[in-house]
Amino acid sequence: MVAREGAGNVARPGAVSGWFLAWRRLLTTVLRKAQRTPGLLADAIGRGASAVGDTSRKAADVALAAPGRTARAAVATSQRTAGEFTDSLGWMFGGWRRFLARVASALAVRAHTARTHVRRARATGEAAVVYARQPGTLADMSASSVDSIAALGVRSLLVGALAGIAVGWLTAGALGVPLARALSMIIWAGARLAILLALAPRDRASGLATYAAWACALIPFVLGATEGLRFLALIASAWLCLGALSALLEPRRARTMVLWAFGGQAAVIALGWLLRGGIAAIISVL
Repeated sequence: MVAREGAGNVARPGAVSGWFLAWRRLLTTVLRKAQRTPGLLADAIGRGASAVGDTSRKAADVALAAPGRTARAAVATSQRTAGEFTDSLGWMFGGWRRFLARVASALAVRAHTARTHVRRARATGEAAVVYARQPGTLADMSASSVDSIAALGVRSLLVGALAGIAVGWLTAGALGVPLARALSMIIWAGARLAILLALAPRDRASGLATYAAWACALIPFVLGATEGLRFLALIASAWLCLGALSALLEPRRARTMVLWAFGGQAAVIALGWLLRGGIAAIISVL
């Protein structure tokens, strides 16, 4: 009995110490956990704050970047629009400059052409005046001057024919008679040329000289608007042709050529006047 009681007493303190150790471990564990809990909470709070800060920074960056992108897009659009507008202005200015350059070039060409025509007309007029004063100077003129005077003579014949048609139509009121007289004047001019060439020497140079003298001598026919003026133009043309042919060919042959060419037409004209006068006298007597 004594032995059992001693064993029971010895076992009871061991159990109490075991409970105490267990309780101390529990308290130690709780204390450690309690000590770690603020750190964990602080870490959690820090991580949350960091996450919130990162989110806030990202949101702020997005919020700040959006107006920047909008501004950059607006700037890029403005720059592109300004570039297109500048290109349009450059194209318009370039086109306008090319147009002005072409107009200026055309005007310069026209002005140069007009000045050339004026100088040529002045030179032709001066040469024609010299020729009209002294027909023999045709032999001393250059080929271009002779050609210019010859062209002026042919144009003078045509202008005289048109003037005769206009005057005849205004005075007579019909085109039949004036047109016939104008054609007669041109046909007679061709007949004179044929006679002159038939009587001229057969070489080419003499033929060209004869043609030049005939063409240059047509200048007085610019005044051949009426029948009387055409007769005076015929006399003046004969004098010019004689002077030119005398200088270009042999004077004796020149006189023969002019006499047959112009004298034949003058005789025909005079004969026509006599016939008309005789017929009018006979009719008046009857």
